[in-house]
Parts: sequence; structure tokens; C-alpha cells
Amino acid sequence: MKGRIIQIIGTVVDVEFEEETPEVYEVLRVIENGLLLEVENIISSKRVRCIAFESTDGLYRGMEVERTYRKLTVPVGRNVLGRVINVYGEPIDNKGPIEGERWEIIRQGPKFAKQKPES
Repeated sequence: MKGRIIQIIGTVVDVEFEEETPEVYEVLRVIENGLLLEVENIISSKRVRCIAFESTDGLYRGMEVERTYRKLTVPVGRNVLGRVINVYGEPIDNKGPIEGERWEIIRQGPKFAKQKPES
């Protein structure tokens, strides 16, 4: 499903869809340049407010945006130790891909009973 950019204020981008709107925290992709946006707020039945994780230079009203139907994830576990990743969870240290499990960055915290407070 595609939408169009209707407003850009710094790294905040408003997108309008003709049909169903994306969910909060869903990742959208600007078709022309691949910039990823994360939905932060549903403004109305057709509009969402997003945050861009990179510069919005070059964006303009009317650019097409597509839904990815997924949330932002990052790799987790021992495979990540000592690695350098960007905000999208992609390695930027020229050591190859990071294999293993990926978790959504916005999720429920652990239950209090499962936490082990230690000094």
C-alpha cells in the first residue's frame, strides 16, 4: 500500500494514505531514495506522523511512500558483541552480516518478577 508525503518539518514527516493507515511504530520506506520512516502518531484516519532516522534533505511533498508491514528490529545476542551497527540494526564495521535473532526495538519490558536486582 502506498501513501504520499504531505508535510516535512525537519526530521518529522507527515504521510497520507488513501486506504488503511499503518500502525504506530511501523516502518515506511520512501520509494525514490529508500529513506526509512517510523510511524510515531496516527493523526487521522488517513494521516500519520513519522520520524526519519536520517536527513530529510531532498524530500518533497508528493513523494510516494510504501508500507513495509514490519517494525524496526535489531540483532541481539552474543553475535552482536564487539560489532558496530547503525540505527536499522545493519552492521557498519565491514565484518560481514550479523546472523541470529532479531528483536523489535519497541516492545514490552521484562516482568518485575523476572528481574534480578543486584548491587
